Amino acid sequence: MHKIIKLAVLILSVPIIFIIYKGNNKNYINITILGDGLSQGINSYETIDYGYGDYLKDYYQNKNLLKNYSKDFTKSDMSIEMLNSYILMNKKVNSNNKKDNIKHILTESSVIIMSIGLNDLLYKITLSNQKISTINNIVEEVYNDLKNLLKEINKYNDKICIVGYYESKKYNYKMNYAITKYNELIKSTENIIYIDTNSYIKDSKYLENPNSYYPNTKGYQQISSKILSKIGKKLEKT
Repeated sequence: MHKIIKLAVLILSVPIIFIIYKGNNKNYINITILGDGLSQGINSYETIDYGYGDYLKDYYQNKNLLKNYSKDFTKSDMSIEMLNSYILMNKKVNSNNKKDNIKHILTESSVIIMSIGLNDLLYKITLSNQKISTINNIVEEVYNDLKNLLKEINKYNDKICIVGYYESKKYNYKMNYAITKYNELIKSTENIIYIDTNSYIKDSKYLENPNSYYPNTKGYQQISSKILSKIGKKLEKT
């Protein structure tokens, strides 16, 4: 009888210990941002500012849930090929006052959020004759490169969120056509979370400088809010 009582006490105490442990160790979410200037948080006047990732960081820090945050692998000129090469060479970085590498950061991530491919589209379309048929082929090429990048990332983590692009008066209608087509392909990709921006960012109050593609602070806050609506609860249940 005494053994049965001890066993019952042990069984009942396990969830209590877990709750106490969880309460004392709240910081468990690791957010990694990858990609180009939109991921980096370049503002409407082409300087690095607060991006959507930074607002996510603040949100989880305020809830005492954030363990690590990295946007070390974001650059205004980041291409799919460049990012893929970073992973293949296991590029190292000083992150949070300590040396780390991209493969470890990816592996430890609760979620990987990225915007990537716009620079690839711009470069290839600038070099082309810009016929619609050619643009369709370019979009397919860039998307295939993206799929290869995702395969590489999936070796370390499969929790990926991709922030789509939006049309802009800065670009001609063929480039905007390419952006729309590229978004459609990203949205159809399996096992990723797609964040739409085109339905509310394009040529709106969030784009205060017609000479820049990048949104203002309110635009980044809005994108961050959309990301939270898609992944917020999932992250907190990690």
